[in-house]
Amino acid sequence: MQTRRPIRADDLFRIAMVSDPQVSPDGRQVAFVITRMDREANCYRSGIWTVPVAGGQPRPLTAGTARDSTPRWSPDGRWIAFLSTRDGDTPQLWCIPADGGEARQLTRLPEGVEQPVWSPRGDALAFVSKVRVGPAPQSDVRVIRTIRYRFDGEVSGRQVPAD
Repeated sequence: MQTRRPIRADDLFRIAMVSDPQVSPDGRQVAFVITRMDREANCYRSGIWTVPVAGGQPRPLTAGTARDSTPRWSPDGRWIAFLSTRDGDTPQLWCIPADGGEARQLTRLPEGVEQPVWSPRGDALAFVSKVRVGPAPQSDVRVIRTIRYRFDGEVSGRQVPAD
């Protein structure tokens, strides 16, 4: 029989935090994130896991040696896009076969990426990233520098400072 005791600081290192459940398009699997504290490195590590909806043994899809997060199923259920810091401090977009295998890095942007979303046909991924504005004449990036707003019925414009 186990005796009860108050929680101690060391207990925090044994807690696994589960987040961001994503049901596969066919409804048979759930991808989710497990985050744990790494005492030696003084940081958090997270990995992507999957489990059958009907129950069964969860299995790791990524090793969890970095910060893997935000799993998103492709519309056909064959791929999972996710964010990872395994190649640096900023999260980049990666993709892995849903049944396991090697992950492939899709982006290498200086400011990292967030909020990945598959296109309905599954042939493209959209995401959000900060960009530095510079001389890029062929760029399709749209930069908004003026915000229009109304104050007491008057339309005014305010210049937004550049980064």
